[in-house]
Amino acid sequence: MSRKRYTFLKDDKNRNSRRSLALSGISALIFLILLMAGYASDGKTGPAYGAFGLMAAVFSVIAFALAVEALSAGTDRRQTAVISTIISGVLMIGWAGIFLLGIH
Repeated sequence: MSRKRYTFLKDDKNRNSRRSLALSGISALIFLILLMAGYASDGKTGPAYGAFGLMAAVFSVIAFALAVEALSAGTDRRQTAVISTIISGVLMIGWAGIFLLGIH
């Protein structure tokens, strides 16, 4: 006779996709704030703005990696991971574009 096992623990399979979406949102918010600050000061911002931009770019890369990991985990709910992958991918392209404009 087999015994049934019950568990009351939450399913944490989508934890990486939620973290990825949060990091993407933070990166997008910093992107918009720094973009407005750059236009307001005619591009004459200090190194602190560059440090925040670099931090947000790293957040975007980490968010993309977490989203891809969540997609490859094979969970049933993939909508959050797909949205986060798209947002962080677009942000990585935006940060790379700003970096290349700064080098030029």
